[in-house]
Amino acid sequence: MNTGIITFHGANNYGAVLQCYALAEALKSLGSNGVTIIDLPLHGKSNSWRAALRNKVLSLSFSAFRSDFLPVIVAKEEKQSLYVFGSDQVWNPQITKNNTGLFWGDWVDSSIPKISYAASFGLSSWDFPEYTGLAKKQLKTYRAVGVRESTGVDICKDEFSIDAEQVIDPTLLLTDYRAVFKKRAPEKNLVCYIFGKNEKNLEELKLVAFKVDLKPVLLNDFRWRKGIKSVPFPTVSTWLSYLESGQMILTDSFHCMVFSIIFRKDFIAIPAIPERAGRMLSLLSELGLESRFFNDISEARKSDVITQSIDYALVHRKLNALRKSSLDFLQRSLDGVEC
Repeated sequence: MNTGIITFHGANNYGAVLQCYALAEALKSLGSNGVTIIDLPLHGKSNSWRAALRNKVLSLSFSAFRSDFLPVIVAKEEKQSLYVFGSDQVWNPQITKNNTGLFWGDWVDSSIPKISYAASFGLSSWDFPEYTGLAKKQLKTYRAVGVRESTGVDICKDEFSIDAEQVIDPTLLLTDYRAVFKKRAPEKNLVCYIFGKNEKNLEELKLVAFKVDLKPVLLNDFRWRKGIKSVPFPTVSTWLSYLESGQMILTDSFHCMVFSIIFRKDFIAIPAIPERAGRMLSLLSELGLESRFFNDISEARKSDVITQSIDYALVHRKLNALRKSSLDFLQRSLDGVEC
């Protein structure tokens, strides 16, 4: 069966490439022997020469991973047996903008089945009436709808009259990532991966590191920081190796939080964009980890929760149950599709 994945494969973002890898591996394990990535445009690039230069340098950190581990990329004109929309925020018009219709599948021939797996709206509510008709029309053509957050289930029901099933992010479907990164020796590091690198946050994370008696390490940071080790433009393998070898993780990234859980690390989660915090809170609620979420680093620093260890035996029992039900959803969605 030839299966085409529609997601943000071209984004220079660790979570984006890793969720794409994980979904492809899960599909292969369930019998899809011809997994490809459908090349769709996301949105216009920044005109800033600084942003363009930084993106070009950052691309080098991802090129080897894409070449070695991601499926082949094909044009949408190359027909597949099945299309899988997701994961990531493929249904967030704030991100897809003028290409929103593409990420709902308005270009797919009606004879070819579509499903979504862990598709995300990114937001807790639907505030895009201009796209309601499009979304409702397209969703009625899906043979199965799996969304990543509980709020996504509500949006599908309330806005589009569609019954959706909540499933876990593809990165959580896999239990072993040793094939894609090299292990480092364990280190007494507070590994930080944050998008908000303002001075207040940087001072606060140093105070957190002092409180938990760890050395602060800031991933994907190319500036010299007093009292903080910066790791500029890490490859995907290096990024994973720092997360796996660190003692605690502080992040405002959903997927960095996910890998904290996979690697059984104590962690602090804060929202990069408060209105998109639903995706973090949804997963934390399912795993009983709501206490690890804070509105900002200052709030985390003042809490004694960060000095307490997570009971990962309990967390992973819950995660294993979620993994099984999500794989069952994916298998049911694939069953009966003609090659």
